Amino acid sequence: MAKECELDRIEPGPDHLPQASDVHAKIGEGTEQTVSDLAETRVRAVLEAARYHGIELDRADLRYPRGESPTPLALLAWVRNAGLWAKAMQLSWRQIVRLKGPAPVVLLFRDGGAGLLVGANAAHNVVFLKDPRAPAGSEPVAVDELRLRRVWHGEVLFIRPERTALEADAPFTIGWIVRQVLKEKGMLRIIGVASITLSVLTI
Repeated sequence: MAKECELDRIEPGPDHLPQASDVHAKIGEGTEQTVSDLAETRVRAVLEAARYHGIELDRADLRYPRGESPTPLALLAWVRNAGLWAKAMQLSWRQIVRLKGPAPVVLLFRDGGAGLLVGANAAHNVVFLKDPRAPAGSEPVAVDELRLRRVWHGEVLFIRPERTALEADAPFTIGWIVRQVLKEKGMLRIIGVASITLSVLTI
């Protein structure tokens, strides 16, 4: 599980840590929100995560009951039907604060809302969250474990391109060759045995 979660995260230095005194309001806690507001936040978080990978999801394809927030299963179906890889997981604070990778991760809040994890700084024990409804270019907010636990119980949604698409765009290098060999080692073993057999028969 931990291996799948190793995405490169940005790690702003101590001089760039946003003030977290108003974190609750910025990530949705402490403000009056309707169910539709929370649902919209969750939908926008997934839209933003998919958009990062160059995919524009169609809202009309998302199916969930009115008066409720979309469930993880509904979100997974929505994303996968658009051709992206998606997986819902349960992670601990210790795991998310060590996540690495530039791609945003969707945190599903217990009240039906969501936030985008866009960075982490393990040295300062904080993660950086963006409100999906915030204007483009808005700075992420530094959130510590105590504050995050008040709104989040460990549910995350990972979104990325399908592995086949990633491999198709991979550069042709020695590393690429090694990965292909390791993937096809069973077939290569069969070919090797067949070649040895043919060599013996022709002697």
